[in-house]
Amino acid sequence: MMGRPKKYKNESERKAAKKKYKAIWYRKNKLNVKRYRHQWYLKNKKKVKKKHQTPKYRLIQKKLRIKNKEKNSAYSKEYRSRPRSKELKKKYNIKYAPRLRKRVAKRKKTDVNFKLKLALSKRVLAAIKFAKTKKAFKTQELIGCSIKTIRKHLEKQFKEGMTWQNHGRYGWHIDHIRPLEKFDLSDPKQQLIAFNYKNCQPLWWRENLEKGIN
Repeated sequence: MMGRPKKYKNESERKAAKKKYKAIWYRKNKLNVKRYRHQWYLKNKKKVKKKHQTPKYRLIQKKLRIKNKEKNSAYSKEYRSRPRSKELKKKYNIKYAPRLRKRVAKRKKTDVNFKLKLALSKRVLAAIKFAKTKKAFKTQELIGCSIKTIRKHLEKQFKEGMTWQNHGRYGWHIDHIRPLEKFDLSDPKQQLIAFNYKNCQPLWWRENLEKGIN
């Protein structure tokens, strides 16, 4: 025989009790819940993917990401620091790194914006690492414009013979007019000036090398 429903002093107490009950129930039935959700997803995969592509759903997700930015960032940092996470990442890299490198190399040959984005990101990270500091902003915020804009900015300065096909080690480089080592990259404000697209120019690799020596 069931007892009488418990009476609560107010609505907040009732909600707190309900939340606590749900948490206890979930812990007891965690495996069954995961199994059910997985089976449901497999049956409704197409429907779920279609829903995730709608503008309304994307807007909701964007708002949630902004709302929980600090919380998600803290969790991600903590999760990545776990020994188990590091071990899984290492195994994943060993297994999939060669395949990923092939895909990236193939895309770089056909997608100029992708190639440029990677080159800029790599240069920023290398400079930050060399300065033994931390990146204060996202790469695009440091550059101060979109990839399309910096691409046009560089193309306007192309010298005879420069193309995106010969951008690379023995072609032309993306040079920083005022060298990055002249900035104090531990200062976020100076990072914004140093990496800004207006401080970038295309330079043949020999010229860039000579500039570095001098």
